[in-house]
Amino acid sequence: MNTSSTHTTPSTAAAATSLATAQVWVALQFDAAIELCMGAHAFGAQSDQQHASAQAWRAAAVVQALQMTLDMRRGGELARQLFELFDYVQRRLRGSTAVEPLVAYREAADLLSQVRQAWQAEPELVPTDARHMTPQLH
Repeated sequence: MNTSSTHTTPSTAAAATSLATAQVWVALQFDAAIELCMGAHAFGAQSDQQHASAQAWRAAAVVQALQMTLDMRRGGELARQLFELFDYVQRRLRGSTAVEPLVAYREAADLLSQVRQAWQAEPELVPTDARHMTPQLH
C-alpha cells in the first residue's frame, strides 16, 4: 500500500496554509469594502456628507489594496479587466461627492459584491502573497 499520497510535506502544508491565508485576506477585504460602501450610503442618506465621504475614501483604499494583489503577468485578460473595474470603483467612490453620491456608493457596493461572489467560485486565482497587502486607511 502506498501511503505517500496521504501525507503532506512541511512545504506542501506551508503552501496550503499560505494560500488559505491569502484567500481569507481577500474575502475579508471584499467584505470590508462592501460594508464601507454601504456605510457611506447610509451616512449619505442621512445627509451626513462628511462621514459618507470618509467611509467612501476608506472603501476606495481597500479596493486599491485588492487591486494591488492582481498578478497582471499571470492573470492575463481577467486581471486586466479586474484592474480596470477596481480603478472605476475607486474613481466612483472618490469622486462621488459631486453628483449623485448615493448612486455611486450603491453602484460600488453592487459591483464589489458581484466580483466577491464570482471570486468565491474561483478563490485559487488569488496569489499566495496577497496576505501581505494592506490598505492605507486615512
